[in-house]
Amino acid sequence: MPRVRERVTNRRVPLEILEQASNIIRKEGRTVRAVAKDFSICHTTLFRFHKKREKLASEGSDKLPHAGYWTIRRVFSEDQERSQKQYLQRAADLYYGLSPKEVRRLAFQLASHYKCNFPSQWNEACMAGVDWFNGFLKRHPTLSIRRPQATSLSRATRISVQLSLGCI
Repeated sequence: MPRVRERVTNRRVPLEILEQASNIIRKEGRTVRAVAKDFSICHTTLFRFHKKREKLASEGSDKLPHAGYWTIRRVFSEDQERSQKQYLQRAADLYYGLSPKEVRRLAFQLASHYKCNFPSQWNEACMAGVDWFNGFLKRHPTLSIRRPQATSLSRATRISVQLSLGCI
Protein backbone atom coordinates (compact mmCIF):
# COMPACT_ATOMS: atom_id res chain seq x y z
CA MET A 1 0.00 0.00 0.00
CA PRO A 2 1.40 3.44 -0.86
CA ARG A 3 2.43 5.86 1.86
CA VAL A 4 -0.01 8.53 0.75
CA ARG A 5 -3.38 7.01 0.03
CA GLU A 6 -5.69 9.09 -2.09
CA ARG A 7 -9.05 9.11 -0.37
CA VAL A 8 -12.20 8.79 -2.45
CA THR A 9 -14.41 10.82 -0.13
CA ASN A 10 -13.96 13.18 2.76
CA ARG A 11 -16.17 10.99 5.00
CA ARG A 12 -16.63 13.83 7.42
CA VAL A 13 -19.90 14.55 9.21
CA PRO A 14 -20.40 18.22 10.12
CA LEU A 15 -20.28 18.90 13.85
CA GLU A 16 -23.64 20.70 13.78
CA ILE A 17 -25.42 17.60 12.46
CA LEU A 18 -23.81 15.41 15.12
CA GLU A 19 -24.84 17.91 17.78
CA GLN A 20 -28.46 17.98 16.55
CA ALA A 21 -28.61 14.18 16.44
CA SER A 22 -27.12 13.89 19.93
CA ASN A 23 -29.70 16.38 21.25
CA ILE A 24 -32.53 14.27 19.79
CA ILE A 25 -31.13 11.13 21.44
CA ARG A 26 -30.86 12.86 24.79
CA LYS A 27 -34.15 14.78 24.79
CA GLU A 28 -36.50 12.45 22.94
CA GLY A 29 -34.95 9.17 24.07
CA ARG A 30 -34.78 7.70 20.57
CA THR A 31 -32.28 5.02 19.67
CA VAL A 32 -28.95 5.86 18.13
CA ARG A 33 -29.62 3.76 15.03
CA ALA A 34 -32.97 5.42 14.33
CA VAL A 35 -31.56 8.93 14.66
CA ALA A 36 -28.51 8.00 12.57
CA LYS A 37 -30.80 6.69 9.85
CA ASP A 38 -32.84 9.92 9.90
CA PHE A 39 -29.71 12.05 9.52
CA SER A 40 -28.03 9.63 7.04
CA ILE A 41 -24.90 9.24 9.13
CA CYS A 42 -23.07 6.19 10.45
CA HIS A 43 -24.56 4.94 13.71
CA THR A 44 -21.12 4.15 15.13
CA THR A 45 -19.92 7.71 14.57
CA LEU A 46 -23.03 9.08 16.23
CA PHE A 47 -22.75 6.63 19.14
CA ARG A 48 -19.11 7.58 19.80
CA PHE A 49 -19.88 11.29 19.61
CA HIS A 50 -22.90 10.94 21.92
CA LYS A 51 -20.92 8.87 24.44
CA LYS A 52 -18.10 11.45 24.52
CA ARG A 53 -20.60 14.28 24.86
CA GLU A 54 -22.39 12.59 27.77
CA LYS A 55 -19.05 11.99 29.50
CA LEU A 56 -18.09 15.65 29.13
CA ALA A 57 -21.52 16.72 30.39
CA SER A 58 -21.18 14.50 33.47
CA GLU A 59 -17.80 16.13 34.20
CA GLY A 60 -19.45 19.56 34.03
CA SER A 61 -17.92 20.71 30.74
CA ASP A 62 -20.08 22.35 28.10
CA LYS A 63 -17.65 22.07 25.19
CA LEU A 64 -18.25 19.67 22.31
CA PRO A 65 -16.04 16.62 21.79
CA HIS A 66 -13.88 16.18 18.72
CA ALA A 67 -15.54 14.12 16.01
CA GLY A 68 -14.05 12.37 13.02
CA TYR A 69 -10.48 11.74 12.03
CA TRP A 70 -7.52 13.18 13.87
CA THR A 71 -4.45 14.40 12.09
CA ILE A 72 -1.43 12.15 12.21
CA ARG A 73 0.85 12.34 15.21
CA ARG A 74 3.03 15.35 14.61
CA VAL A 75 6.25 16.29 16.34
CA PHE A 76 6.18 20.07 15.91
CA SER A 77 3.35 22.55 16.25
CA GLU A 78 2.37 24.74 13.30
CA ASP A 79 4.35 27.72 14.64
CA GLN A 80 7.48 25.67 15.28
CA GLU A 81 7.33 24.15 11.82
CA ARG A 82 6.73 27.56 10.24
CA SER A 83 9.78 29.02 12.00
CA GLN A 84 11.85 26.03 10.90
CA LYS A 85 10.73 26.58 7.30
CA GLN A 86 11.62 30.28 7.50
CA TYR A 87 15.05 29.44 8.90
CA LEU A 88 15.73 27.00 6.06
CA GLN A 89 14.60 29.53 3.45
CA ARG A 90 16.78 32.22 5.01
CA ALA A 91 19.78 29.89 5.02
CA ALA A 92 19.20 29.11 1.34
CA ASP A 93 18.90 32.82 0.53
CA LEU A 94 22.30 33.39 2.14
CA TYR A 95 23.82 30.70 -0.12
CA TYR A 96 24.10 28.32 2.83
CA GLY A 97 21.64 25.61 1.91
CA LEU A 98 21.43 22.66 4.26
CA SER A 99 21.64 19.06 3.15
CA PRO A 100 18.84 16.64 4.03
CA LYS A 101 20.92 15.09 6.83
CA GLU A 102 21.65 18.51 8.31
CA VAL A 103 17.93 19.36 8.21
CA ARG A 104 17.15 16.11 9.99
CA ARG A 105 19.80 16.86 12.65
CA LEU A 106 18.37 20.36 13.07
CA ALA A 107 14.89 18.91 13.51
CA PHE A 108 16.17 16.58 16.24
CA GLN A 109 17.88 19.47 18.02
CA LEU A 110 14.72 21.58 17.83
CA ALA A 111 12.55 18.73 19.10
CA SER A 112 14.95 18.21 22.01
CA HIS A 113 15.03 21.94 22.77
CA TYR A 114 11.24 22.34 22.65
CA LYS A 115 10.80 19.05 24.58
CA CYS A 116 8.45 17.67 21.93
CA ASN A 117 7.33 14.06 21.81
CA PHE A 118 9.32 12.33 19.11
CA PRO A 119 10.06 8.70 18.20
CA SER A 120 12.77 6.91 20.17
CA GLN A 121 14.69 6.15 16.95
CA TRP A 122 15.56 9.83 16.75
CA ASN A 123 17.63 9.50 19.95
CA GLU A 124 19.59 6.58 18.55
CA ALA A 125 20.55 8.35 15.33
CA CYS A 126 20.54 11.90 16.81
CA MET A 127 18.52 13.02 13.81
CA ALA A 128 14.94 12.96 12.60
CA GLY A 129 13.72 10.05 10.55
CA VAL A 130 13.43 9.85 6.79
CA ASP A 131 9.63 9.62 7.07
CA TRP A 132 9.48 12.88 9.02
CA PHE A 133 11.73 14.55 6.43
CA ASN A 134 9.59 13.36 3.51
CA GLY A 135 6.43 14.55 5.27
CA PHE A 136 8.05 17.92 6.01
CA LEU A 137 8.92 18.39 2.34
CA LYS A 138 5.38 17.40 1.31
CA ARG A 139 3.91 19.94 3.73
CA HIS A 140 6.31 22.62 2.44
CA PRO A 141 6.77 22.02 -1.29
CA THR A 142 8.42 25.41 -1.88
CA LEU A 143 11.53 24.32 0.01
CA SER A 144 14.36 23.00 -2.09
CA ILE A 145 16.54 20.91 0.18
CA ARG A 146 19.27 18.95 -1.51
CA ARG A 147 23.01 18.56 -1.32
CA PRO A 148 24.30 22.12 -1.50
CA GLN A 149 26.86 23.05 -4.09
CA ALA A 150 29.36 25.81 -3.72
CA THR A 151 28.53 29.20 -5.18
CA SER A 152 31.61 30.91 -6.50
CA LEU A 153 32.36 34.43 -5.34
CA SER A 154 32.14 35.80 -8.89
CA ARG A 155 28.69 34.24 -9.39
CA ALA A 156 27.44 35.57 -6.05
CA THR A 157 28.65 39.10 -6.80
CA ARG A 158 27.28 38.94 -10.36
CA ILE A 159 23.86 37.94 -9.03
CA SER A 160 23.87 40.70 -6.42
CA VAL A 161 24.93 43.32 -9.01
CA GLN A 162 22.16 42.22 -11.37
CA LEU A 163 19.64 42.39 -8.56
CA SER A 164 20.75 45.87 -7.56
CA LEU A 165 20.51 47.08 -11.17
CA GLY A 166 17.07 45.55 -11.58
CA CYS A 167 18.02 43.35 -14.53
CA ILE A 168 16.28 40.30 -13.15
